[in-house]
Amino acid sequence: ALMSRRHDNIQEAIAFCEQILDVLGKKYGKDNLSTKQQIYQYKCHRLLGDLYLKSEQYAFAESAYKQALKISETENNFYVKLGKDDCFEQVFFMCMPQQPLYRKLVRCALQYGDDNVARNYLEKMKG
Repeated sequence: ALMSRRHDNIQEAIAFCEQILDVLGKKYGKDNLSTKQQIYQYKCHRLLGDLYLKSEQYAFAESAYKQALKISETENNFYVKLGKDDCFEQVFFMCMPQQPLYRKLVRCALQYGDDNVARNYLEKMKG
């Protein structure tokens, strides 16, 4: 997916991301993913958001970024599996940062002209 993106083959990169997410979802299920698999899942959703944003499909980009946020905020198994040690927290949030996603969500909302949604994302970003 990353190589396809580097070569500006957006549709192929999207297809690869969807295949990765499909395998992770069907083979393991969201509750059984390892920490590394969750990070891959998060990164696939972020990459999908970037690809859709680049191809000006703003609603799809917003949806992909929201999925990434959902993984990082509510669905992660990271703390359950590795504990709540500060070191692990730092590593996790380096892998799944939330602030850049909110910036991209603001951009998507502004691109399709929804100022209220953009304001809501800005408030969450300040959070």
